[in-house]
Amino acid sequence: MAPQVLLLQLGSATEADIFKELYAEFRLTIEAKFTTAVARTDAAAFRALENSTPQAVLVVDAGLARQKSGNLQKRLAQFASDGGTVVLGCLFSSFVSPSDLNRLFKKRFGLPWKAGEYHRTTCTLNRTLQSVFGEHVFANLPNSYSMKATHLKDTSMTERVYAPSELSRTESLVFPPAKVDSQQCPAVFVKHGRGFFGYIGDVNNEAGSQTLILAMLDTAINSSLSITTAAMTIDTIARPSNYVDADVLNKNTDSLLLHDMPKGRLESSQEDVLEVQRGPKSEFVRTFKHIRF
Repeated sequence: MAPQVLLLQLGSATEADIFKELYAEFRLTIEAKFTTAVARTDAAAFRALENSTPQAVLVVDAGLARQKSGNLQKRLAQFASDGGTVVLGCLFSSFVSPSDLNRLFKKRFGLPWKAGEYHRTTCTLNRTLQSVFGEHVFANLPNSYSMKATHLKDTSMTERVYAPSELSRTESLVFPPAKVDSQQCPAVFVKHGRGFFGYIGDVNNEAGSQTLILAMLDTAINSSLSITTAAMTIDTIARPSNYVDADVLNKNTDSLLLHDMPKGRLESSQEDVLEVQRGPKSEFVRTFKHIRF
């Protein structure tokens, strides 16, 4: 069975619509590579973390950073400490406020990082991080690429995956080129306890950023730092669709029975939705024990 990545989507309806439009193709890429689940409420995320043993969480919008999700923020910090990987990417940097971002870094992950400049410039790969990603994964990353991003300040050189050089300049169709602060960076990836924590500030879904997100998720999987063991029974059958669906919840037991449905959803209510998709072989999950979504 492919390893599992939890996509955390807690943002507004506007964020959901933009993610669906801008990241549809990239989401298919992720689903083809990994077993994925999508949590759209704090409650669904808590249950997924406790029961389905994801190895990585990709936060796709800024909903997590808002104060109402404080308990989930703490849970994700612990998840990373215990060996999981948390990546802030996709629409996260487009919608997060500087104050929410700074609070998340400092209060939940104990990091001095702060929101910095917002501009487009060309950034170069920091080759000292090859040992963090591993040689095979690191080889897939582009040597440099241009991105419009919310940069971070107060990061260390050993944390920066991509950073502008002394020769980097702002790239704008309106304003003339200007020197950028080479000590700020748009992408970081660090050890956090036994796991990892990453941030990608790109706001335009650049191809290089997609490759970077996949590299962070690959690193999570390759680290083999599983956080728990979930009891589940899986039947693998050939199917024409990649989606796993459910419409029967046996409320008298601790089992969730899954059947073919057209929309690819596991749900216990309209407000509490978790989607599950099984990787390239279209594995079909029949029973999850001890899980109630």
